[in-house]
Amino acid sequence: MKSVTTTLLLIILIAGCAERERYTERYLDSVGLVLHQNRPAEVSGFLKKKVEPGDALEYPDMTGIREIAFKCSADDYVKIEENLQDCLIPVAVTTSISDVIPSVEYLQDGIIWKPNYQWSMRDGFCSFTATVSIMNSTGREWFTESILMMDILKEPVCRLSDTLVIPGGELELGWWHAEGTAHPLNLVYGWPICAGWNQLIPCHVPDAGQIVPAGEKMSEWPVRTGDTLWIQAEHSVELRETIEQNPDGYSCMLEIRNGSEMYMEIKISHPDILPRGAEFVEAEAFPAVLDLYPGEQALLKYSLIYDVSS
Repeated sequence: MKSVTTTLLLIILIAGCAERERYTERYLDSVGLVLHQNRPAEVSGFLKKKVEPGDALEYPDMTGIREIAFKCSADDYVKIEENLQDCLIPVAVTTSISDVIPSVEYLQDGIIWKPNYQWSMRDGFCSFTATVSIMNSTGREWFTESILMMDILKEPVCRLSDTLVIPGGELELGWWHAEGTAHPLNLVYGWPICAGWNQLIPCHVPDAGQIVPAGEKMSEWPVRTGDTLWIQAEHSVELRETIEQNPDGYSCMLEIRNGSEMYMEIKISHPDILPRGAEFVEAEAFPAVLDLYPGEQALLKYSLIYDVSS
């Protein structure tokens, strides 16, 4: 997957940096945060001038810090060797023969992010808005000069290159907004939720930003394919599926009823071969498109056939 990093817009900014003077970041320049959805955050920066390397290992409250990574010259390592013996947090030190500015990275529990998506449709047009929520349960605020968000595959998604104070609780940042065209209802078998029929509205939104699942499931919405965003239908049809087992698979019948007060055009689609290997076989006169007026119904017949000879 090609990584795409977009820019965040600040919606809420809580000012006030006095509290951070109690924390280790006061020893660092260019403080940056890398946030993940399902693992500790990475807080990093370079040691300020005239600050001793050992100062970066002093922290009045180590709650939530899992590990410290320290990069420095061999001479600086000698200066912090004694501090390492007294540090209660695991410290990984990387040394360089050349004279480098020491840098520090802390793995910090209690700061994660998640994407949020909202959409609306009217008269065949659709509008999508994406925001980012930062959840801070560390019991303190964080000051940063840049934030990078990573998805669950550890790919960069979006960044904010600006100073920010992250308060306790939840902070919302703007991400992207795009508009497009909403198409008729699609009845899709086996995608994106594998078992059964999915009622979806495809929206052509060529300027949409990245879609990042909030968790591990592919059933989260919207789902993206190319420049199309798929969402669950707000005005759905009534479905009743009857399945009978036979020697080579299943005989199926799907009753579709338009219980709404509006005319509905419905496109029918399915894979030829299902993920488990069954062949989807249409009965005679199986439609590609249905036109149902309020109260009308239709009947689809099909079979799921397995190759029992293999």
